[in-house]
Amino acid sequence: MEWLGTNLADKYLTYKKNDAEARRHYFESVSTHNRRMIYLLIAFLTGIVAFMSVLTICEKVSGDALLFLVGTITGYIIISVQRLVFPSEEPPSEETKT
Repeated sequence: MEWLGTNLADKYLTYKKNDAEARRHYFESVSTHNRRMIYLLIAFLTGIVAFMSVLTICEKVSGDALLFLVGTITGYIIISVQRLVFPSEEPPSEETKT
C-alpha cells in the first residue's frame, strides 16, 4: 500500500512541475509579445511626431496641431504603460437576468 502513496505523490509532483513550466513559458511568450508591440508602437509614434515636426518647420501645419498631437500621444502612452504594468486579469462577470 505504501507504493500507492509514493506513486501518487510522484505523479502529483510531476504534474505540478509541468504546470509550472507551462506557466513560465506562457508568461515569457506574453512578455516577448508585449515588448515587440511596445517597440513597434514607439517607432510608429516617433515617426508620426517626426513627420509632423517637419511639417511644422516647413509651416504647413501650425505648432498648436503639433502640441495637440504630442499631448494626445503622451496620454495614450501613459494609458498603455498602465495597462501593461497593472493588467486587469479579472474574469468577466456573467450578467444575471432578472
